[in-house]
Amino acid sequence: MDEQANFFDLGGDSLSLVKVHSRLQDLTGAAPPLIELFRNPTVEKLANLLASETSAQPAATAGNRAEHRLARLQPARKRMSANA
Repeated sequence: MDEQANFFDLGGDSLSLVKVHSRLQDLTGAAPPLIELFRNPTVEKLANLLASETSAQPAATAGNRAEHRLARLQPARKRMSANA
C-alpha cells in the first residue's frame, strides 16, 4: 500500500471514515477529532498525526482502554436495567 495514497481516491467515503474513527477509538481508547481524519487522508499523514498526539498525551494502557469502553457502555446498561 502506498503510504501517500489518499483514502478518498482509493474509494473511501465519509461513512467509511467514521468507521475508521470508531475503530481507532476502540483500539486506542482515544481518537483524534473526526475532522482531523478528513484533513489527514493518507496513511503517512494519519501516522504523523497519531504520533504527535501520542507524544502529547500519556500512553493509553490496556486498563485505560477497558475503563473507557465500560464508560461508553454505561448509558446503554442503565437503559437496559430500567427496561427490565
